[in-house]
This record gives sequence, structure tokens and C-alpha cells, in this order.
Amino acid sequence: MTTTALDFFATFVHLHAGGAMTTAPRTPTFWRNLVAGAGDRVVGAVHGRDADAFHPDECEIHPHGDELLCLLSGAVDVVLEEPGSDRAVLLKAAEVFVVPRGVWHRSGCCLTPSDIVQRASSHQSAKFPPIVALHIR
Repeated sequence: MTTTALDFFATFVHLHAGGAMTTAPRTPTFWRNLVAGAGDRVVGAVHGRDADAFHPDECEIHPHGDELLCLLSGAVDVVLEEPGSDRAVLLKAAEVFVVPRGVWHRSGCCLTPSDIVQRASSHQSAKFPPIVALHIR
């Protein structure tokens, strides 16, 4: 573990189940290359500057743990796939939202330039094929 300050928007923090923490740079292959065990979590922050910033065209599910979303600034729709129809939850600056374990979801529109912190189960997340992307209203 490093003992210097890091840019949270350029670095992931891997919280290991046993209590250790490691850091890794944010790269396009981070998630694909991640080796994680049951009970591990990953924390990272993302700048969202347009409607497509938070993968609005892909659903994901975390079967082994809830996902915590903490919006630092801006406004984002979080879309939950529920029986019968989707439900959008507006997340505004300084608000948090817990996506329950096992719920298909996606971040909808990045309604204004936004910064979000995500803490998710890193063990066996799954992605659903792309859907039609949403756009800024």
C-alpha cells in the first residue's frame, strides 16, 4: 500500500476481505484484469461530463454484494430493472444510494457534469448486452 496521496479519480482502491488494501491505476483493462476473492470490494471515483459517462447502455448485476453509489456533485439517474418496468432514481449531489445485491441496474443519464464514488462487490459481477443509450434531457 502506498503512503502518499493519490488522485481518487485515477486510482482504484481494492479492499481485500482480510482487511488489506491495495491500489491500482484506472486503466481500460482494470476490471478485466482484476483478481479478487469473495468478500473483496473495490472503491473508485469517476468524472461524468456527458450523458454516456456512466455506461448508460449497459446493465450490470452484483450477485455477491450491494453497490454503494455516492454522488459528490451533479445529478445522475440510477435505473433499476424491476418486474414489469424499469425504475429511475434521481441521485443528486451529496446523496448516496444502495443498489441491492442481485438487482440488474445501470446508471442512466448523467444529467449534469457529475462526480461519483462507487463501492462495489468485485467478485463475479456480470454485464448485460448493451441497450439503447439515454441522452441528457
